[in-house]
Amino acid sequence: MDVEDDLKNVKESDLDIIEELTEEEKRKRERLKKFLVAATGIFLAAITIVYLVPGGYVLNILEGQIDSYAINENFVIDLKDSKQVVFNETVYNELLAMYFAEQRSEFKACLEGYKEVSSYYVTGVYQPEMYSQSFSHVSSELCNKDTIIPLHTHPYKHCTFSLTDIRGLDSVRKVNPDAIIGLMCEPDRFNFYGF
Repeated sequence: MDVEDDLKNVKESDLDIIEELTEEEKRKRERLKKFLVAATGIFLAAITIVYLVPGGYVLNILEGQIDSYAINENFVIDLKDSKQVVFNETVYNELLAMYFAEQRSEFKACLEGYKEVSSYYVTGVYQPEMYSQSFSHVSSELCNKDTIIPLHTHPYKHCTFSLTDIRGLDSVRKVNPDAIIGLMCEPDRFNFYGF
């Protein structure tokens, strides 16, 4: 009988261990479920904010930050493929003054200069006659043949070119074949197309 009692005790202790393991597994599964529900909720909230905010505002800002370039302390903007836009300090400060003076609406500036190998050197700036301006649109005369970058502004942090902006490159290149187009969306952030 001692052997039978021992077997019975062993079986009962094994069952206790199995029950303990099962309870621990249940707790782990419950924690995993809570984590997955919370992570899914956060993901859905982020998707809602990014895609459903009117006008794609958040998505446009994120896309613009990825696509755009910051100017460094030497007044140089490093573009893709080892290309650069190099500002004269005085010209950059003139452009900044225009930018801060025109905060209520978009404006256009003609950045005069030249292209040398893979760099665009900006040596002058002027504003052409503007026919109409609003918070999200500007219409103006074309820049002159010395303009290396016709530039306009967009609302703060919106650094993505519109299809209309991109289509304008053909007109710009008829005046200056080396020209690219530029966009300014913050005092120190730009985007360029056609380089």
